[in-house]
Amino acid sequence: MKTIHMFVYNNINTDARVQRCVNTLSTEYSCLLYSLDQEWDNSNIANETLIPKGRNNFVQYLNVLHQFMKLTAKKKCDIFYAHDFSSAPEAIYMKLSRKCGKLVYDAHELFYPEENVHFSLRDYLFYFCEKWVIKHADVIICAQSDRARIMKEHYKLPQLPVVVRNISILPPCSHMQDKKLEKELLEYFDNNCITVVYAGAIEKERNIEAMIGAVKEYKELPIRILLIGNGSYLGRLKELVDSESMENVKFMPGIPYDQLSFVLSRCDIGYLSYTEERANTRYCSPNKIYEYASVNLPIISTGNETVKALIQSFDIGVYSDNLSKALDLLIPRLEEVRSHCDDFLKSNSWDSEKIKLTEAVKTLRD
Repeated sequence: MKTIHMFVYNNINTDARVQRCVNTLSTEYSCLLYSLDQEWDNSNIANETLIPKGRNNFVQYLNVLHQFMKLTAKKKCDIFYAHDFSSAPEAIYMKLSRKCGKLVYDAHELFYPEENVHFSLRDYLFYFCEKWVIKHADVIICAQSDRARIMKEHYKLPQLPVVVRNISILPPCSHMQDKKLEKELLEYFDNNCITVVYAGAIEKERNIEAMIGAVKEYKELPIRILLIGNGSYLGRLKELVDSESMENVKFMPGIPYDQLSFVLSRCDIGYLSYTEERANTRYCSPNKIYEYASVNLPIISTGNETVKALIQSFDIGVYSDNLSKALDLLIPRLEEVRSHCDDFLKSNSWDSEKIKLTEAVKTLRD
């Protein structure tokens, strides 16, 4: 059986795209995954965990790269599969040291300098590394058709990258591993209150502050907001909530992907927001839409055109830059909108994406 070694600069327990990729390919390949922080509880997959150490993010990254090079010093693989631009230096090392036969690059983000958009020195470093990997990869994968077109033009590729959409269907979960957290959540949901949930990276561009404001202004029914995740904007949001003495906003750290439905299925509305300032978010590939729909959760989103088209296709939510208006429009129709989620999921299946991923990697067998 041929071997695939993968690297992702992330905790695999919360990275749904990488989980789907590994599970799909492990049926035909022997897979070894390198990831961060916590080991993945999956008996079918070998998993090496790397622990970031250092005084800042860049030092931590260099430390992880060093750990990776030590772990792979005496290992070779038939295929190295690199996830996202933060895996580009590892991919360069594997290719130049001839530790892999073929190279697959999965571009989770659309990442390149844009006019009037800040691009740091660190960003340029990863951009040039990613550019090298894209030029030398045997298979390039991305998550959305517009992204594929832009990548082909920007990098002058001979053909379009393979598009494997970010279709993420949450598995059912009746109990959480952390019993204390489970008890806390059951108590939280044990009252007659509409819950708006956001699950994902807590970053400024996700416009979470605006949703907190809209929930605060809503007076028709008892309503609250549950924020699940971590990120650079988490501290600012906590300061805002404390300063406003808002008791209807609850923060939770990231929840493992296989337990997320336990929480989301008990909520009433799922929120997501992508700005159009960057190409990466303008042509987003939001796994959250599919995750929310997989637990029949109606959606509120701001007016990003890509998200708007998905929501509009089966009337699974409301999109508006005026979030107070969005709440007014959606709350009276919650049950009606909820009933549309099954048809949306039937037309957006991971099975079709799984075939595209498998076929793309199969081309490397010869």
